[in-house]
Amino acid sequence: MDKIHSRSPFYLEVNAGEPTPAPQTIPIDCGGTHNVAADVGIVTYKVETPQIGTFRVDITGSDVPAKFTLKWDGNESTTDYIGLDTYDQDLLDAGVPIGEIATGATSTKADNFVEITKSAAQPELVELIVQAPLVNDEYTVDFTCPSAPPVVINQTTQINIWFDASGSMNTTLPPLRDMVSTNLKDCLISFYNGDSDEYDKYVTVREFGKTPYYNEFERTFRVGAWEPDVQDATNVINIVFQDEGGGVSTYSEYMPVDSVFNESLLRSTYTTDMNDIRDKLTNYPADYVTPIIFQVKRSNGNQAFKEFLQAAYSGTLTGSIMSGTNNLADLQSQVSIYYDINFGSTSLYYRDLVIQAINDLGFSVTCP
Repeated sequence: MDKIHSRSPFYLEVNAGEPTPAPQTIPIDCGGTHNVAADVGIVTYKVETPQIGTFRVDITGSDVPAKFTLKWDGNESTTDYIGLDTYDQDLLDAGVPIGEIATGATSTKADNFVEITKSAAQPELVELIVQAPLVNDEYTVDFTCPSAPPVVINQTTQINIWFDASGSMNTTLPPLRDMVSTNLKDCLISFYNGDSDEYDKYVTVREFGKTPYYNEFERTFRVGAWEPDVQDATNVINIVFQDEGGGVSTYSEYMPVDSVFNESLLRSTYTTDMNDIRDKLTNYPADYVTPIIFQVKRSNGNQAFKEFLQAAYSGTLTGSIMSGTNNLADLQSQVSIYYDINFGSTSLYYRDLVIQAINDLGFSVTCP
């Protein structure tokens, strides 16, 4: 076994002719950190994110140089080889071009970063490739994904209050209508320049399951993905109140029964609507469509619909129609779901729920 100086390429101790280690691949979550004590060769970190914006990796470490390159969709940004300049000759001996050496008298790896602009939701994969031709002493990489821009409410923001008009929660409709025309109006009218007519134009209750929205019968994610359709509207917040998503009807529901949730029985309408809402959330401007879903719990309950929403939101089921990307697990920052909402309550109760949901998006709305 031959010993090689710690500042020379490859191993501290190697057998003559021993090959360089095989490249490693490490999956990392957004916000993740990875610490390396000592390594050599190439490591690729893979991060999946649909968010658009600046993707950044912060780098700290000691003296031995390494190169950090961030890649997305054919674009890349690199630090070149950063570290202490006393290792420059070792880098050259290892075949590193002099133009890629960015070391310094004080280690440039001690506090550095690399970032790239992710200009579209797809592809989601961002890669950080770390090349270490010398035995690396240590480094840490911190991954910061783009954040979804805050939702905007302005004078052209449409707000739809979608009410499940299948008949099972009819006593919830009057307080929702009253809420929109009175106490919710008091809270939000300032966004519409204090103009009552403008508020009434953009903020409305819509009954899905009845004309003209009969084809949307209990289709939570179809109405959640509804695009702005009021004249001059620029974005929309879809607030859905629903207590069930199935029944014996042969129309458009997701489940053939109300009482039991069985993902294997879901109809193809679920896939259609899930694809639609994912498209709106990943391929359109960030605040173009904002879904907020309230699962209404009737006196006799409806556990099946709650379990359905939880599965669609979390993506925990595998081997079913809800597996893979056929759920919202990777888009939770853009969709809000609230559970066990009271059935047939007061307009003030529903107003407080709506305002809290809006404030959860990053607002600070206060009501008189």
